[in-house]
Amino acid sequence: MTGGRYDKLLVQFGKDTPAVGFVIVVDQLMAALSRQRIDTPVTLVNTVILYEASARDNAIRLSRYFRDKGMAVQSMKRRDEVSMEAYRDMTVKRNMRNLLYLKGDGSVVTALDMVNGSADEIPISAYV
Repeated sequence: MTGGRYDKLLVQFGKDTPAVGFVIVVDQLMAALSRQRIDTPVTLVNTVILYEASARDNAIRLSRYFRDKGMAVQSMKRRDEVSMEAYRDMTVKRNMRNLLYLKGDGSVVTALDMVNGSADEIPISAYV
């Protein structure tokens, strides 16, 4: 961990007040836990929820559904200039199995299995 005083930092934002800050370097924290033989279970992300801006609310609901079941998911808003193929490639490169795509209002989830190449369309109501 590192840190210090940053008394003049907030002046840049219109408030002249003392401040302190700190940083926890995750790699150093994990190394310290390992040296002390403290087990830190990690849930690997296996699913990406990709959504268009108009489907944001349903993407949040879908993410909550999986997280409530103890599954780690990553959600990201689709950028228009990035192709679906690029998102598929990213999913495979990160060793993730599932890409769930919500387009339009997100009422339908296109579930892509990156291992066997299958694609299914599932109503959001089947999840939430």
